[in-house]
Amino acid sequence: MRKLPAFTLVEIFVAMIISSIVIVLAMNLYLQLSRSNQRILNEYDENQKIILFSSIMHNDFDKFEKAEYSIYELKFSENERVCIYEFTDFGIIRKTEDLTDTFKMEYQNLDYRLQHGNTGLLTNLSFEIKYLENVIPFNFYKEYNTADKVNYSIIKK
Repeated sequence: MRKLPAFTLVEIFVAMIISSIVIVLAMNLYLQLSRSNQRILNEYDENQKIILFSSIMHNDFDKFEKAEYSIYELKFSENERVCIYEFTDFGIIRKTEDLTDTFKMEYQNLDYRLQHGNTGLLTNLSFEIKYLENVIPFNFYKEYNTADKVNYSIIKK
């Protein structure tokens, strides 16, 4: 009987052990990269939300003529258009005639300054948003037309 060239059972067993170790290491690396990629995507989405919120709020401060603040509510108005921001426990809600935006962000240290002379108009709004382990400060400033200030003070007297 002739002997055919082949691998022994021990050689096949060693090859299977080595290949299974390589496969396990490759799977662990893949899972770590996948988790890291998902974390980066989630952070990117959160960054985009904060950037979008900041852009919209800056735009509203610039676009509307008046900004008034009462407890946890910021109201922008111009002619008949109105935009309201509500600062709630679960985030910041922006309401206009057409749509409602909800920004699920945790804010803190909400502070505001009103215009001198009891006009009720807001000149400065500041707060901080907690993001991951960081705190991001926001500061918005509203400048009013000097003619409006003069007219208002003349009417008031």
